[in-house]
Amino acid sequence: MKVSDIESTARAVLPKFYSEDLHPESWRVFSSCGKRCVLTSTPRIMVEPFLKDYLGVDIVLGTEIETYKGRATGFVRAPGVLVGKNKANALRRIFGETQPEIGLGDCDTDIPYMSLCKERYYVPRNPRIKALCINKSG
Repeated sequence: MKVSDIESTARAVLPKFYSEDLHPESWRVFSSCGKRCVLTSTPRIMVEPFLKDYLGVDIVLGTEIETYKGRATGFVRAPGVLVGKNKANALRRIFGETQPEIGLGDCDTDIPYMSLCKERYYVPRNPRIKALCINKSG
């Protein structure tokens, strides 16, 4: 598939689906933040237009796809899919020693990067369930 086709789809089609999946509790917490950085296992090329254009995200870190002569190869670039410790490593590269204020996650593999944040919220994928603050005690 041509990279330009992926980019066009990411701008014209995917925002409808991403907006339908946006958890109200996630948006409530996320919209209160100043600088917004999103880490996602989704290929960055597919989600970045929605995140920047619709949600006002400053930094998007996602899985990077391999390309050759303007076409997606079906492979991902190192370090691989941005999940688990890869998300935590990506967050460290961007923030260094600075601890992000808030981390939002929706699955167990988000715990490594969420543990690097001052406040952590586990937001279940079911929008009828409220977000749960899982901060360290003490």
